[in-house]
Amino acid sequence: MKKILFLALLAMLMGTQDAAAAKKQKTVRVETAEQFIRALANDTRIVIPEFTVLKLSPVLQDDAKMKELGLSPFDTYAGRFDEFTTPTLGYHDHFDGNELDIAGFKNLTIEGEGEMAGIIVEPRYAYVLAFFNCDDITLRNLTLGHTESGYCEGGVVRLAECRNSRIEGCDLYGCGTEGIGAERSDGIVCENTIIRDCSYQIMTLQHCNNVTFNNCNMYNCREYGLLIVSYCKNVTFNSCDIHDNVGSLFSVYGNPITMNNCKINHPMAQIGDTDMVIDNDCTWQDPGDFDEADHDHDGDCECGDGTEGEDEYTDWDWDEKPLTLPADVKKPTIRDFVIAVCDASRSPLLTTLGASIRMPANNEIDVLEIDVPNGYILAGWGAGNASEGDYRAVECCYWRMNNGHSLLAVNQLHAYPALSIRFYEYDPATHVLTPRPDITPYDGIPDSLFCRHMLPHLGKSIQMVETDNIYHQEATQTWDGEKFVLKLTDEPAKFGGTPKFAGGEFDMISFLKKYYPDEF
Repeated sequence: MKKILFLALLAMLMGTQDAAAAKKQKTVRVETAEQFIRALANDTRIVIPEFTVLKLSPVLQDDAKMKELGLSPFDTYAGRFDEFTTPTLGYHDHFDGNELDIAGFKNLTIEGEGEMAGIIVEPRYAYVLAFFNCDDITLRNLTLGHTESGYCEGGVVRLAECRNSRIEGCDLYGCGTEGIGAERSDGIVCENTIIRDCSYQIMTLQHCNNVTFNNCNMYNCREYGLLIVSYCKNVTFNSCDIHDNVGSLFSVYGNPITMNNCKINHPMAQIGDTDMVIDNDCTWQDPGDFDEADHDHDGDCECGDGTEGEDEYTDWDWDEKPLTLPADVKKPTIRDFVIAVCDASRSPLLTTLGASIRMPANNEIDVLEIDVPNGYILAGWGAGNASEGDYRAVECCYWRMNNGHSLLAVNQLHAYPALSIRFYEYDPATHVLTPRPDITPYDGIPDSLFCRHMLPHLGKSIQMVETDNIYHQEATQTWDGEKFVLKLTDEPAKFGGTPKFAGGEFDMISFLKKYYPDEF
């Protein structure tokens, strides 16, 4: 018995030693961007001295130097990055300069020593640091940002399909578009960190699990959805201070987020999806409407400056309040449901759709199909610009529920993955359409499956298809009166005729012709 106990303790000790060895890091001090890139390796702690700011762009714009450092072209639109199982350094040309892409690394720490240690880049469309399929990445005591104002894509830190990432004591500043952009990642901890002066939002989290923000300060960001959390699980904010921002604060889809003991100073008229926020002892203050001109954003941000295209991502504002149908509508059809949604929306496109449904003879929509008997509507704008990502469409249908109510589905189609299918439950006794954010077609779908949706013209099955430029996988979610029942294809397959990304943009025209042959 003593021998067995001894062997068990020995095994535990060896396991502990193995774990410690796995976390052991060599320390490398760097003072130049070239030294920094050369130092990137597994099981490494990179230290940037006090008052040292590394400028990556001169190295990333030097073709000979990048070749010498082993950087190769990297497709950040690939959709999946699990093929990077060994450390890989790459670059991606983001219109006005290259981005450093770090893939397949494990147990890597990048740390500033003392004050004002950081990393900056020049390209306005590039992330400062972008990680793909990495494990145990830590950013500590760093100032990270852009030398010039951000436009429509260049955030500060990107985490794509990463596990166990930490951001500690950092200053993530704009005018990059967002402080943190994360997709399909698990185990993110951000603490004692500032996210400020970003030109689009504070962060975007998509299909992430177990994300925690502790004692973070988020301020002076604008101007679209600020905290965008799409189909994530276990997202928590502890003792965070969120203030002096402009735009809709909460844009939460799929699962609620938890706010514990946070201070939130934001106009209640722009608070967003509070029904998707679990409030535990938070302090809420409404300062009234902000005067955007009074906000001191560093640099001359050109995002949302009143130019054409400013509403590109705001055209899909949905009203989250219950919608009451007119009293004279005794037996509503799909036409009545959609008009109610359009009338409650702030979107110019949906306003146009509502007017066109009321008076089809004055229709200004490129594609408009209204099938009242089968309960289906499809509308589309901008078909001539679809290949450039400017095409948008809305489709709507409804099904019966086992409780005698109806379930309305409203879906957007866009050149980018749409994470915004919405559901409303209609109660014939009250004539009210109630938003149902708890109903989602994503239950049971792997986090890595980024889908577009096609509502059924006939039947009860939502078709879901992943459309990136590497894999193709389809699924269906069939409404059974109470819930969706999932059916996946066996394995993702390489593309065979399914539309691909072209030059970083999704070919929406090809997509629509394939899945909507009668209309396009």
